[in-house]
Amino acid sequence: MGKELLLEIGTEEIPAAFLPRLMDDVSEMIRGSFRASRITHGEVTTMSTPRRLVLCVKEVAERQEDQVLEKLGPAKKVAFDEKGNPTRAAQGFAASQGIKVEDLIVVETEKGAYVCARRAIAGADTKSLLPGMMKDLILNLPFPKSMRWGNFNLRFARPIHWILALFGSEVIPITLEYIASGNRSYGHRFMSPAAFEVKDFDDYLRKTEERFVVCDPEKRRKLIKYQAEEVAKTVSGKPLENEKLLQEVTFLVEYPVALLGSFDADFLALPKEVLITCMMSHQKYFPILGEDGRLLPYFVTIANTAPPRSPRGNKGERKGHSGPSHGCQVFLRGGPKSAPNAAFGRAQGCGLSQSFGDVVREGYEIQVPGAFHRGKGGWEIGRKG
Repeated sequence: MGKELLLEIGTEEIPAAFLPRLMDDVSEMIRGSFRASRITHGEVTTMSTPRRLVLCVKEVAERQEDQVLEKLGPAKKVAFDEKGNPTRAAQGFAASQGIKVEDLIVVETEKGAYVCARRAIAGADTKSLLPGMMKDLILNLPFPKSMRWGNFNLRFARPIHWILALFGSEVIPITLEYIASGNRSYGHRFMSPAAFEVKDFDDYLRKTEERFVVCDPEKRRKLIKYQAEEVAKTVSGKPLENEKLLQEVTFLVEYPVALLGSFDADFLALPKEVLITCMMSHQKYFPILGEDGRLLPYFVTIANTAPPRSPRGNKGERKGHSGPSHGCQVFLRGGPKSAPNAAFGRAQGCGLSQSFGDVVREGYEIQVPGAFHRGKGGWEIGRKG
């Protein structure tokens, strides 16, 4: 049986949009690296949070597989004379391959008989290859955008703070600029920032969870969904399901804690689509719907820390919210004095793209089908009557 490989790259917060693809890239790259190096292995697992990228490979062989190389040389009739003695062509070919002339063999091909040099290469110890392989992996990870920091030439999605690298119980020695690998990781930035030693992957997962870090994104996703449903039940509602938002929030936090928030019920006079878009797109909140499907003046927000506790109970259980946005408040109070279409026309006369007014107007018509009309409270969205 082989040994376990564990790599963790600790960083500052990596954008949530980078992480799902990054995990796939790490998996593909390590598989390709092992394949090219003739190292057999077992299951490959990748995980990530905003502050860490984790790789675990089970049953990694301790040595490369041996390799037999064959190299065709000159034709047999050129390599040997009529008496079977090697010619200068055979001698030169053998010397170029680092073997003796008498070690050359003859093989039959579609084009006839040729001499061949066959060499057996013994596999190297895996632990001697891993430092270079892990360094290449880290340096060649692709990102939509990367950055440098300090006075260093190293580029990564966000500054690297630590590297945990183990092969079995041994540290894989890696040095990137000022960062040296070791057997230590760190807990939650605020709730448990101290370092701790790691023995293996199972030990790593257990200790990170004890320090308020849920490394497995699928586990975080399930926790967020469950907690959001439980919180919404306290106001007799259910969170509006949206897989895109759920995935984004999953990669925004290390330790998800669902909190109930509320806003002024007056905002419910706005079109439901406006409020939902505002909460989901801008605040990353999960709107709460009632049993009849109507929007309630509550939402679920996912915090990255547990709320403080006091003798009076959980202070963080409920979060007030003044309103979805300033734009919504303007709309609620009567809206602009002139028609929106007139405003779009004025926008076209500004020093902006000529198509700006058309794009914005089309955006409104797509988002909320129907015309603008003058209502009691000002300009309103939707057809009159």
